[in-house]
Amino acid sequence: MNQYSPDLYAPTDKTGTVSQVVMVIGTSEVAKALVLRFARIGIYSPKGKLKLIWVGEGVADALHELKTNYPALVTDYNEVGYWSHDGSTSEEHFNSLLPPLILSLVNEPFTQAIRNGKVPGIHEPVLPSVIYVCHNSDILNLVEARDLQAAMGKQATIFHKKDREKKKRLILAVQSKSVLGIAQDVHLPFLPALPYQIGEVSLDALFANTIAEDRADELAKGYHAIYAKSNDIDKEWAELRFFLKESNRDVADHLAIKARYAGIDADTVSDCVFKGNATISEADRLLMEEKHEDLAIMEMRRYRAFMFMNGFTHGTHSTQYLVENDKDGKDLDRCLRVNATLLDEALSQIERAKDEDIVDYSMRALAKMRSL
Repeated sequence: MNQYSPDLYAPTDKTGTVSQVVMVIGTSEVAKALVLRFARIGIYSPKGKLKLIWVGEGVADALHELKTNYPALVTDYNEVGYWSHDGSTSEEHFNSLLPPLILSLVNEPFTQAIRNGKVPGIHEPVLPSVIYVCHNSDILNLVEARDLQAAMGKQATIFHKKDREKKKRLILAVQSKSVLGIAQDVHLPFLPALPYQIGEVSLDALFANTIAEDRADELAKGYHAIYAKSNDIDKEWAELRFFLKESNRDVADHLAIKARYAGIDADTVSDCVFKGNATISEADRLLMEEKHEDLAIMEMRRYRAFMFMNGFTHGTHSTQYLVENDKDGKDLDRCLRVNATLLDEALSQIERAKDEDIVDYSMRALAKMRSL
């Protein structure tokens, strides 16, 4: 699924609070998996978060289900003190971390929301860079997909001719090819004024190819070696706990995002990271070198998002604090999910050095991708 990272299709806003915008339609297991994936690695700039627009009947219930296991997905508590009792974290810094993405819900069928004018993104200056249409949405055929395409691009003033020529925006129909009847190699007479190009992919085929061709673990081993003190990384990796493997795999998944942020073009990133049949040029390497500081900050935020989302359970709240603020103990588990160090505004030099080492290894890995 990382091959369809929205970062490959649109530029990243490097200064605003929203660095990318994506849309997910439907409440299937695939839709929920996409939401969690974006929350885990959706750090697209040092300052901005990924904005995710989730549309469909039942999305509020689906989000409630996700929050049960991932409370940091949406915080009901906008007080820094709930997550960090020592008072050292500023409100601005807290909001930059939690929740790990900006989530906008439209809890009704997409076609109805379109008619009622409730879908975010239509009247905003930045359209979603990619729209994921999942199994149980109400977009069931090509006609409805074309209606979606037209509705999302009806304001011609919000995009330029050069954007249409690049075809960086699309609708990704995440369901079987028989449902919408669209194939990637079939030409359709798209209206030139529409910014979205309809594409479809079969998840079954995608997952099969990913498992067969995935090189993420080889990358992840290299990232793990930065932290591990072992002479036999392969043996240690085989015995590593699942959580720690996933942590390093997330860094590997984020490699494409770092490369695109630095300014390396989408085709090169795809060839290097996903297909493994190319390497970056010296000019591309220099682009990453120039953005080294930003990339290290992005890595810090990515790590924190992963830990928040996956229950980092070394709590720092004292018993007294919990008793005073939670009389019945119902929020105890949620409180204990966050380590105070994850909210520190200034990292120690040791921790900062690790983030910088991650960026250095990322540059080396891209330069020799075909040998991994």
